[in-house]
Amino acid sequence: MTEEDITKLRALAEAATPGPWIAEVDAFDHEEISAVVADAKTNLLFTSGCDVSMHHSNDAWSTEDSRLRDAQWEKAKASQAMRDATYIAACSPDVVRGLLDRLRDAQDEISRLGRQLSVCATEDVDRGNSEGSGGWTPGGL
Repeated sequence: MTEEDITKLRALAEAATPGPWIAEVDAFDHEEISAVVADAKTNLLFTSGCDVSMHHSNDAWSTEDSRLRDAQWEKAKASQAMRDATYIAACSPDVVRGLLDRLRDAQDEISRLGRQLSVCATEDVDRGNSEGSGGWTPGGL
């Protein structure tokens, strides 16, 4: 991942709707069940069809109708669209910013340790490795 990628990703996260985000299934038109991603205020952010149609009854609603409806909802919850929606919700802007902050902190720590190692190596060379143990002594770092 380049610095340009990181900068672009941070800008996208800053411009997006704040998290947390949630993933659910819903039926907007009472025909097809969809996977949805919404923010904490339940504003719809993303929707994807689950390829699962709503169960309809031409007669009085029965226990069997309820069982069929529940089975369709469970199928929708197990769909690829729902897995994608769950992943998208997990990658809300606050999560992405947090990951980018941790990446920056890790890079800073690597730089700090690299500088410290360079100082130790320089001190070792300056001592001329005259201590018989390659210049290293316990506690010497």
